[in-house]
Amino acid sequence: MRVIDLGQVGERKYLLRAGVGFEALVIQHTPRQLKERFGLLAYGIAGLKSLRETRPLHFEMELDGETAASDGFVCTVANSAQLGLPGLSLSPVVRIDDGLLDVIVLRTIDLERLISSSGEAGGVARLVKGFPHWRVKQAKIVVDPPQNVQLDGDLLGRSPFEVTCAAGCLRVVVPAPSV
Repeated sequence: MRVIDLGQVGERKYLLRAGVGFEALVIQHTPRQLKERFGLLAYGIAGLKSLRETRPLHFEMELDGETAASDGFVCTVANSAQLGLPGLSLSPVVRIDDGLLDVIVLRTIDLERLISSSGEAGGVARLVKGFPHWRVKQAKIVVDPPQNVQLDGDLLGRSPFEVTCAAGCLRVVVPAPSV
């Protein structure tokens, strides 16, 4: 048994990430029919289409009562480092059981670097290093201009949005460590 956190936006809880910007645009461009036909590849197809439409955004944030601002293409509020593919994680410091959420702003989208580093040790986590990153219990994200918000691959609504960490609210059964 393991106790883990969830992120929460309004009444909705999420396990992995809430986000605005490029990642929500990808979700918007990934209809169910595309996912049924191509599986995970559907997100890659939608990502390429979304690259043409994405523009830099301005994020105003209230993070545990402190204000911060950053420009970028994505603002993600991660509860888990998992990206949905084996071996790919967001960052080694993002933990699902630490009572905190990780707010990360990606200032650039470098598709070539992302693809080339996805198979390397450190992969995406190495790319995220150096971008603005805060560890918080709650956050309010305001985006200029307003954007769609996604929670674990589902569109939720438009920004601004507030997120809190629901610390230790879920008990999960996990396999015993192998010896």
